Amino acid sequence: MRLNLLYGHLLKEGRVRGGGGLAPKTVQNVHRMLHRALRDAVKWDYLPRNVAEDAAPPHVRRMKPNIWTPEQLAEFVAQVDGDRFFALWLLVCTTGLRRGELAGLTRHDIDLEHGTVSPTVTRVVVGGYAAESDPKTAHGERVVALDPRTRDALQDYIVTWDQERHLFGQSSAGLLFVWQDGRPLHPDTITALFHKHVAAAGLPKIRLHDVRHSYASAALKAGIAAKVVSER
Repeated sequence: MRLNLLYGHLLKEGRVRGGGGLAPKTVQNVHRMLHRALRDAVKWDYLPRNVAEDAAPPHVRRMKPNIWTPEQLAEFVAQVDGDRFFALWLLVCTTGLRRGELAGLTRHDIDLEHGTVSPTVTRVVVGGYAAESDPKTAHGERVVALDPRTRDALQDYIVTWDQERHLFGQSSAGLLFVWQDGRPLHPDTITALFHKHVAAAGLPKIRLHDVRHSYASAALKAGIAAKVVSER
């Protein structure tokens, strides 16, 4: 009963900033965390049973993602051409990397010779601050092939990145997508910049995460095998 009351409170007024309630998906994530913690407590003989098993977290409807057409995807690429993080936006459009993976990329994750990217660290937002985490899933530790345009954009960006690191006397082992002075790019900033570019291009508003679905749709329409698209 206490957990159910907690979930109801979070849905109604659980947002720390700005007031209001949390999304059902967020409350469901809270339930999952509590369930795992209490499961460990039972395993270690701190509790006789896991009461979270009897709680009723909110049901989350699976929403169909909004996607862009291939033409709209091309319009977005044209909009960000010349942006400092053009290579990042191409990675969004052509690899399906999540924002946490993009924010956590290092120079060592990029293999320009073989044209691949291998995200090894994810930067997640905890209490407003970015913190390092393991990939979302074991499948997250993967090697993704780069198309020629994305590889070239990364190569150009890395040249500038190397020059800036040398200018400011910074280590060459840091994060890849940073500001000129070396400050890391916050995952929330990636989302904010994305929506700014979307508005400037006059494109339909979609989530950053939905760009990967837009890419998948465009790739399938271009005749790329479904298995290849799924693995990417």
